[in-house]
Amino acid sequence: NKVKFPPTDIIFDPNILAIATGIEEHNNYAVDFINTVKWIKENLPFVKVSGGVSNLSFSFRGNNAIREAMHSVFLYHAIAAGMDMACNNFEVIDLGVMASCEVILQTAKKENADIIALSGLITPSLDEMSNVAEEMERQGFNIPLMIGGATTSKTHTALKIAPNYSKGVVYSVDASKAVEAAKKLVDKNGRERYLAQIEEEYQTISESYGKIERKLVPLEEAREKKFQIDWNKKRINVPNLIRTKHLKNFPISELREYIDWSYFFVAWDMGMVYPKIMDDPKYGAEAKKLFEDANEMLDLLEREDILTANAILGGFQG
Repeated sequence: NKVKFPPTDIIFDPNILAIATGIEEHNNYAVDFINTVKWIKENLPFVKVSGGVSNLSFSFRGNNAIREAMHSVFLYHAIAAGMDMACNNFEVIDLGVMASCEVILQTAKKENADIIALSGLITPSLDEMSNVAEEMERQGFNIPLMIGGATTSKTHTALKIAPNYSKGVVYSVDASKAVEAAKKLVDKNGRERYLAQIEEEYQTISESYGKIERKLVPLEEAREKKFQIDWNKKRINVPNLIRTKHLKNFPISELREYIDWSYFFVAWDMGMVYPKIMDDPKYGAEAKKLFEDANEMLDLLEREDILTANAILGGFQG
């Protein structure tokens, strides 16, 4: 009432963080989220609540059966507590976790969907997304495909998914950006222009990615050079650390020595390795400026002790 902002336009996105990480304070994160949603709905009844479920099971990566079960149980209770499956005047038809390509496309036809949106919660989802895109092309779909989720990226979308479908593939980095993209995709007057911009951006990403030097050898040569060892004769030393170890308030000055700056420049869509990018005629000047700005920020973090770097590691005997 004070700022004249309609409560129906507010969306809360409480963080869902990983459980079962070995850190005791993380154990109740899922229940905390569900209780938070319940409180928000009881005390702020007109607002919406969203949440990204993939983080929940991150410590179980590699055990996909467990992750699927966790997501299903969590979503059931989160939705019961009031988490919204439709926001910003979009109707969302939720097909749950690990819906098959056949079910997704059949439902899209039956409901006359304007957009198909896929969320990649675990690594195998990436191949399935490419499969859905291929099948949409084969069946002659004419609606855009949106891509998002913890395992996805703009680069992967540009290289592996977008080439499989010709009617528009749009990557969204998070839920707030997904709404913005969806609005543009249902705008009949501006959609084609928006998709043309996306296609041009993906083409640039693809070209940049192709410039990264990769030293490859023939498969037969690689096999000849494989690691040779007789496990029956090899003595394997027991590591000194057979327990968990906490690193608290680790110095930023020491962490800086281990930064792989190549990934920093890839995140800026420059697609070249460090330090070679510094001398590149196209990216060099801007790369140097970014590098200086980033190091000034690190200097500030180090000097004024703004961030606390903590970590936990462990060695365990089978």
